[in-house]
Amino acid sequence: MRFANFNKYRNAVATVAARELWHSELAIDTSTAIGANGLAADGTHLYVKAINGTSLQVLNIDSPGKAGFQAECLPGATEKIVDWNTALYADCLLVAGDSQGTVSVWKDHKESLKLQAHRSSCASSQFLPTVPGIVVSAAEKEVKMWSVDAAFKEAIWETASASTIDSVAIKGDGQMLATSTHDGVLTIYDPRNSSTPVVGRSAAFHAPGRPTRALWLGERPFLMSTGTTKMRERSAALWDQRNLSRPLASLVLQQSTKPLIPLFDEDTSLVYFVEKGDCTIRWADADPSSSTPLAELGSVVLGHQISGCALLPKHHLKVMSGEIARLYVVVDSCGAGAGGAVVPVSQVAPRRTYLDFHSDIFPDTRAPVPAQTYEQWMACEPVYIPRMSLDPAKSTGSLDGLRKAYGIVGVQGDVDQRFSQENDPIKVSSKFIAFARVGAGGQIAIIRRDSPGRIPEKPATILHGSNVVAIEFDPFDPAVIATAGADNKLQMWRIPDVALDDTSVFELEEYIHVMADRIHQIRFHPWARGIVAVLVSDGNDQAVYLYHGLVLFSVIGKTDEGIHSFSWSPDGERIALTTKKSRQVRVYDAHTQELLGKGPGMDSIRPSRIVWIDNDSICLSGFGTGSQRQVAVYNADALSQPTAKKTIDTGPGLLVPFADPDCNIVYFDDRGSRLTHAFEFAGKTLVALPKLESTQPSLGMAVLPKRYANIAKCEVLRAFRLNTQSIESIGFRVPRKRPEYFQDDIFASTLDWETPAVDAVSWIGGAAAEPNYIDLCPQGMTPLSQAPPEPIRRRTFEIQPEDNVDSTKDTIKAMLDRVDDDDGDKGSPNSKEGGSESDWDSE
Repeated sequence: MRFANFNKYRNAVATVAARELWHSELAIDTSTAIGANGLAADGTHLYVKAINGTSLQVLNIDSPGKAGFQAECLPGATEKIVDWNTALYADCLLVAGDSQGTVSVWKDHKESLKLQAHRSSCASSQFLPTVPGIVVSAAEKEVKMWSVDAAFKEAIWETASASTIDSVAIKGDGQMLATSTHDGVLTIYDPRNSSTPVVGRSAAFHAPGRPTRALWLGERPFLMSTGTTKMRERSAALWDQRNLSRPLASLVLQQSTKPLIPLFDEDTSLVYFVEKGDCTIRWADADPSSSTPLAELGSVVLGHQISGCALLPKHHLKVMSGEIARLYVVVDSCGAGAGGAVVPVSQVAPRRTYLDFHSDIFPDTRAPVPAQTYEQWMACEPVYIPRMSLDPAKSTGSLDGLRKAYGIVGVQGDVDQRFSQENDPIKVSSKFIAFARVGAGGQIAIIRRDSPGRIPEKPATILHGSNVVAIEFDPFDPAVIATAGADNKLQMWRIPDVALDDTSVFELEEYIHVMADRIHQIRFHPWARGIVAVLVSDGNDQAVYLYHGLVLFSVIGKTDEGIHSFSWSPDGERIALTTKKSRQVRVYDAHTQELLGKGPGMDSIRPSRIVWIDNDSICLSGFGTGSQRQVAVYNADALSQPTAKKTIDTGPGLLVPFADPDCNIVYFDDRGSRLTHAFEFAGKTLVALPKLESTQPSLGMAVLPKRYANIAKCEVLRAFRLNTQSIESIGFRVPRKRPEYFQDDIFASTLDWETPAVDAVSWIGGAAAEPNYIDLCPQGMTPLSQAPPEPIRRRTFEIQPEDNVDSTKDTIKAMLDRVDDDDGDKGSPNSKEGGSESDWDSE
């Protein structure tokens, strides 16, 4: 039996504040653009248009009362303002567009910039929610994006619309934007994709020729549209970004010529419909997973007509009184000669007592700080929205405190959430775990793998000297780690084999000054100690430099087309890489620098990653058209087309591959998501395996060699996954019928990746590696192939033959699950609990 999914806030009650809490006696102008809310709010002030239409009145939230003509007005505008909005990441930062296409920005209530953005009246002007200094504006049939830091000299992105634009909505993570047009259609754009910016278009749900509105439901791939039906009834529709052929749900209200103004609260999944020109505020359940999406949950009636509205930021609510939301609405007349007013409407979740903070109704909310730099946003790096607790006992109480609490500025001990997407911010060896930290000087924290528990507030830290762009452990020495920095220095550090703390000293063993403009990636040779490959930029060219000690002895794959990533072949004889402009996958001979083959890579120029599955197969992950995430497998000797290719889903985060050549499995860490995908490369197809879902979005993942998996419990991989709160130790197991025996059908002898197989000088001279193999059978276990046959079970009514032992491929297809740490593996700092082996008893 399945129980219905109801919104926990369905019993919330809305109350109109007493008149003494209104901002009243205002002389206001209620004319706005179709897509404007008619009111803007940040954590300290409200902004409403003055009677002259060319200025905005500033009202202090904490000082209600009769404002009259004494309200402060923002200077600078000369034409009628039609739309204005505040920034989510800062207070006292406002953008407005006027009837002549001019966009103005005010900072601290002083005009900062002004731009003639369009030749006609603005339809929308707002800030990108995650990146500071980016403004989106629209007018008629065009949408443009501007950089405040560039002083509005030219648009950084623009696109044309087939129909007149009514409104613009930006996704909560800043990755996409949507427009609603006068023909009743939603269009979704990816502004970072200059070649094919249109991601999708919806069916024409609302009546054409009438006003429409669009609204994203926070960071989720769902959005809302409002408009009218052909019978002039106000309507709303809920859409899935991934399928715009029909809405998920819809709502129809009474007749009117004006659309509903939608406001969305991401924490409660409630959408508020404010009826412009009417007196009613309604709210509905906007959770797409609800049993009845868009079901109306309640309403409140004001005694005056509403002309605008805004939601107060969550961190300014009276949470100790159960206030889950506060709307401010503009009424243009409070009675004869009373003028207009801004009226607070508070919504409270009923509780027996409000003595304690109710965490069940107040989840961590979005913090008012930026989440990305412009460079990170343009590079399509995963975005991690900083969040804060609403508990007064934990709240920092100021913007500076929030910045420190969520790693937006350098704070001792914080994980670096802005580490480049080109590399992984976490690495692991048999003894240590290293991860990037926020802080000056390029900080890499080092903790012991055999010491699980809480990560120290001030862990042992390596200071590189400049921002670190890449880290890598020496595969043949678990106590040596390489750091590459923005200063073009490649440094090798010796980690002392003792208990580590913030006073630990790391010895610099080797130092290489790479003669290039920038280092991007580093990869150690899989078998030759002392040889390291470095992906660099030098002028307009990129190439892979091969170093032996301090000596640069080879340059491979030099190109002016750019390189996303590269990888050594398992035998160390070839290097595969992916190019940017030509979007190719190329394979080079590591000895002769000869191009052995090339073929088409991913369809998009967005970032991609490459890894060898074995000496014959290469796996590539990246993006197809739009934001489709894809993986492909190539035959290294025939790159003209992929052997297998699969579209995973649609999303902004890059899939980072990790290959298990023994089982022909490729794991994909979904950066910015809670998922880890896995596929078995069987013959010429990619077979999807069950996904691992964690509790926190991933910042990066690192894996250990096969010998460190818990073989006795049928574990095929041990990995460590970094998030903002912890490092999870996770294992992937295969369910077997007789786990008490060593499963030698899936645990064949594996390569000894920790022992050099060729001398560096000999390899440079052309010698090939001769690696060793190790037996994975735990001491005291009997191989399954030598196990006695299972006894025949006698049954009362019938006798059936016993099923054969699970075949390797069939069991691998059902294998993946996160498991508990056990006595066999103590290396799990801040590890999380997972599923047990019994989860795989049956499907």
